[in-house]
Amino acid sequence: MNNRAQAKRRKVERAEAKRERECAVCGQPIEMREHGLRKYCGHGCWYRANYVPRSKADACAWCGGSMAHRRGDAKFCGQSCHSKAQYKRQVGTALRSRPCSYCGQWMPLSTAHRVFCSGRCSRRAYFEANQERVRAAKRRGNHQRRAMLARVKRYSVTERDLSRLWNQYEESCAYCGERTPSLHQEHIVPISRGGVDGIGNLVPACPDCNLSKGDRTVMEWRLRKKSPRYVTRPDRQGAARLPTSTQQTIETGLAAR
Repeated sequence: MNNRAQAKRRKVERAEAKRERECAVCGQPIEMREHGLRKYCGHGCWYRANYVPRSKADACAWCGGSMAHRRGDAKFCGQSCHSKAQYKRQVGTALRSRPCSYCGQWMPLSTAHRVFCSGRCSRRAYFEANQERVRAAKRRGNHQRRAMLARVKRYSVTERDLSRLWNQYEESCAYCGERTPSLHQEHIVPISRGGVDGIGNLVPACPDCNLSKGDRTVMEWRLRKKSPRYVTRPDRQGAARLPTSTQQTIETGLAAR
């Protein structure tokens, strides 16, 4: 017997078997179909056999709100609660509300994955943990800014260069020799007077010496000369007075008119 004859015989056998079957729910005979052996006569019987009724939830699984307006198999009162619960499953425990590590204020649920509630608290926590490093960076930033505004040459000064310079002067002021933990980076030739912002123009100085020297050179400071910023510039002084003879000639010409 060839393959075509065998297929035809199996088809007839399946049709005979289906003609004898009954629905497992209602007991009605199942209509003969071409494909497969069915257990139910239709979708209604399949639904009644496979659907297990669920009790309606008393409250929303996220916010605890009323579920009276929702269907029996619903877990949440709306799309908003469903989205929040789905996001929580994705991010895990990061969505739990917790206090800020600096100020202790409880953060909202949308920002609870952060360590600090704001950038201000983050900066303050960093400044308190790295006070000396922040001061050194601020001093270097101020020097670089003043050098940039004065349009003088600038060279990079690293922490290694500064530590070598400090060790050379034994952690003391280059002018008075006082030992203090808060040494300033003093420019020998002030930046406002054309001094270079580099390690060759820097010495450690105590706050008193650095602030009293100001924008004067070392000789001006030693001789107690006045700071250049308090000396009136020539272009800001009054107009220069003309010689007496020239002034008399001008006055005579005006009187003749």
